Amino acid sequence: MAFQSMILILSFNLSAVGSLPSTKKCPLDLNFEKKLNKIVARDTAALPGYLRNGSGGVETYQGEFEPPMIEEGQEQKYLKQLLASDRTATDKALTLMYHNMRQQIFYDGNKRTAPT
Repeated sequence: MAFQSMILILSFNLSAVGSLPSTKKCPLDLNFEKKLNKIVARDTAALPGYLRNGSGGVETYQGEFEPPMIEEGQEQKYLKQLLASDRTATDKALTLMYHNMRQQIFYDGNKRTAPT
């Protein structure tokens, strides 16, 4: 998979770098994202590594944004379809990053978790 060519665009806690799961052992899937979120949001999220299962607004410069409810099956399907698409690795990475940020799939650390 072109995952090796994807880079982490956003920096996160440098202390967590040694704890990152190896991409050679972990395919890019929702479980990998959960493991990554558990690491990068360990000090900031109430439930690091868990998908958001409740509502929760995000304050933006345009006002309050209420992301949709997260359904694990839909997230798995979205990621599988994205990775199977004929987009470039960079496009896939940026699309996934935007999706995770917009959907707020985790309680915290969505930008840091997007494996881009």
